[in-house]
Amino acid sequence: MSEITPKTGILLALCLVQLLIPASMIGKREATIRNGTPYRFKTRPVDPHDPFRGRYVALDFEERSAKVENEKIRRGQKVFVEVHEGDDGFAKLGKASRERPEGSDYIKVRASYSSGGKGGSTVNVELPFERYYMNEKRAPEAERAYWDNNLRTNRNTFALVKVLDGMAVTEGLYIDGKHVLDYLEEESGK
Repeated sequence: MSEITPKTGILLALCLVQLLIPASMIGKREATIRNGTPYRFKTRPVDPHDPFRGRYVALDFEERSAKVENEKIRRGQKVFVEVHEGDDGFAKLGKASRERPEGSDYIKVRASYSSGGKGGSTVNVELPFERYYMNEKRAPEAERAYWDNNLRTNRNTFALVKVLDGMAVTEGLYIDGKHVLDYLEEESGK
């Protein structure tokens, strides 16, 4: 039996690291889906005609700004935003801070811009779940249905997002209270 040379050991360690990093990323997403707190984020319409986007439904959300207390947040800075359920059953963004909040659900986001005012300041954030990937044949149909339902005066679309330890993963897109695939099946049967 031959011994492992230092070069072989380094090569094996690099191979192991290359396997562990993607496995860790997948594991965090799976743990969030399995154990995360579900929040319903109200969506709003976006232009579906972007040829560079690929096969997913582009989402935009009504909740995009958070309050800032006693600290300056700059554009591009990573911040933690508290999330809670509002009286209407949909997700609301709470306070944004550079420090991780204790005792509440939060999402780690990037600040897009902030504004100050008499009652304090707010920061708009880039939510990490603005794309809902799905089957490439169904995505254009789903985007049209999503767009059509957001143009009505009674907007009735939302994304179900699971939140756990700063990570947020989209579990589903809902139109008229139905999962997008069920909605599409129902519409095609009419």
